[in-house]
Amino acid sequence: MIEEVIYVKDNFSEPIIKTNVGNYTKTYAINDIIPQNSTTDGSIQMNLYNGLFTQHNWNKREKYNNVPVMTDINEAITGSLYTGFIDKQASVQYFRNALSNVRLVVFGHTHEPMIKSFTNLNDQKCLYVNSGTWEDQKTRNKNAAIDQDGLKMDFVTIVPDRADKRKLQVNLYQYHYGKHKLKNSDELNL
Repeated sequence: MIEEVIYVKDNFSEPIIKTNVGNYTKTYAINDIIPQNSTTDGSIQMNLYNGLFTQHNWNKREKYNNVPVMTDINEAITGSLYTGFIDKQASVQYFRNALSNVRLVVFGHTHEPMIKSFTNLNDQKCLYVNSGTWEDQKTRNKNAAIDQDGLKMDFVTIVPDRADKRKLQVNLYQYHYGKHKLKNSDELNL
């Protein structure tokens, strides 16, 4: 979801977007991904995605991406706007999945760093860790001084215990003005 204006100098009709991901092999224009009202019925359309947002196509996409537990498209689309839904997928896809023995999941896809504890179907502790991704400060003025260190710059370490290699120490740090500040920590016995 775009929350602020992003300035683009390119022609919106010029094909400049290459992904080569998930069967999107052509070069696309900005106009291909911008929602527009249909001139016939007023519905919102996007050239690149027309007809893709059906449960059938969603199931095909999940299968293509090796998603172990299928989700409802409407729940996934609206849920993707909220970190909580995305974070819960670690439990749904790995910890509460009878075919999975995964007990530690580390993602870095949102800007909300965290460590959350879950329990799997065998009543074992599991950890979901989100590194939060780094935020890079951007400016249109190439000569502007940027205070990069004041932004979210979080990272995760996973260290086996020296005395017991089956015990993992999971730490969430923030790099802040040259120092590593511990934000959260937990341990997991494998």
